Amino acid sequence: MAATSIDLSVIAVVLGWAGCGLLYIWSAGASTGQKVERRIRAVSRFGAVAGYAVVSGVVIGAVQWATVAHSTEPALMGAVLGVPALLAGVTVGRLFTVASLHRRRRSTSHSRSAARRGAA
Repeated sequence: MAATSIDLSVIAVVLGWAGCGLLYIWSAGASTGQKVERRIRAVSRFGAVAGYAVVSGVVIGAVQWATVAHSTEPALMGAVLGVPALLAGVTVGRLFTVASLHRRRRSTSHSRSAARRGAA
């Protein structure tokens, strides 16, 4: 009889630890699953943007190639080669502007909150 009660207590302890392990895995899985879902969404958004960029680049390149290969008119070549270059320049300029404004806002909002704490 004593051997049976020891076996049952060992089994109960093992099952208890297994239950605790399952609860830990389940709770960690929920938060980890949400993080993975956010990362997948970000990657898929990046993939969509990259796809649009590649398609746009191919279309613009094809139009430029066809124009340069089949036309000798300087105004047409200037328009076909110049407009995409201007758009690319504007895009790069906006990219750098947004990055610098984002950094600047962070530092000013931090200093404003510090000033409010000091003034209050």
